[in-house]
Amino acid sequence: MNNVAQLLDAKALLAEAEPLMRRALSVAEASLGTDHPEVAIRLNNLAALLLATNRLADAEPLMRRALAIFFAFETQTGHAHPHRDTVSGNYTALLAAMGRREAAIGEAITALRREAGLPAVDATSANAAPRRPEKRSVFRLLRSIAGFPWRAARRRR
Repeated sequence: MNNVAQLLDAKALLAEAEPLMRRALSVAEASLGTDHPEVAIRLNNLAALLLATNRLADAEPLMRRALAIFFAFETQTGHAHPHRDTVSGNYTALLAAMGRREAAIGEAITALRREAGLPAVDATSANAAPRRPEKRSVFRLLRSIAGFPWRAARRRR
């Protein structure tokens, strides 16, 4: 179900994709539990769709919850989940699209890390270059801005 929703999303059939993404999220929550990393991935996918349809306020709590799940995973296992940095970059891009300043974005992520029992900044990312959001997420953000030629930009890749 999630794969079909992702296909519809890629084809810019967002209205058709949203109910499937919501259903995939509810199935994942029921079968895996609300704090499973697969649930976080479904939350991120749905939030990205909401971002693409310019429903930033609806997307923010979903993306925040996804990132909180990945931080909790890191606390439990001692290792960062492979999708953590992607979701963190997407959350950063979402907050920037909402008009939040860089300092406020950093504070929001630090608060989530502390809630999960992690230090404010992990040692691996402290020395690394800041991670940019995935290319696909940037295109979704640009697509949400009225008048951006989505199809033309995608062909130039």
